[in-house]
Amino acid sequence: MKTSVTRIVTGIILAVFLIVSTGPVSAACFSGPNGKKKEQILAELNRERQKQGLPPLVCDGEVEDVAQGHADDMKRRGYFDHYTPEGLDPTDRLDAAGVSYISYGENIAWGDHTAKSVVSLWMGSPGHRANILDNYTGVGIGISGNYYVLVFVRK
Repeated sequence: MKTSVTRIVTGIILAVFLIVSTGPVSAACFSGPNGKKKEQILAELNRERQKQGLPPLVCDGEVEDVAQGHADDMKRRGYFDHYTPEGLDPTDRLDAAGVSYISYGENIAWGDHTAKSVVSLWMGSPGHRANILDNYTGVGIGISGNYYVLVFVRK
């Protein structure tokens, strides 16, 4: 009996730690070959937010699909921009996916980065830093090769 209670308490403590460190997670988050790196990026983003007294971002599965789609598209077609070659922007991508939101932001990066180095890169840029520290509640993370996309939303 004592062993069962210990296991339950340990499980609860672990669950609370994971929620505090990364925020609640949608089932669609952290999928694919870069799932672990996406999880690490979310943890780094939330560390930066915690330093400023901000609540953690939650990975949003719908938004994750939008971010991953943009990262895949940039890699496949060899461009690096918030706009597709056809002129579509994050609003168009979110709307096409049927994502409801009040406001959004998007950060992109290119290069051979660790989770920590790509978040440091964004934190060193005023516009990207502002997105990370804004009042957004959800984020989707896309990684394809050396292309990184964060799409932030407030719903």
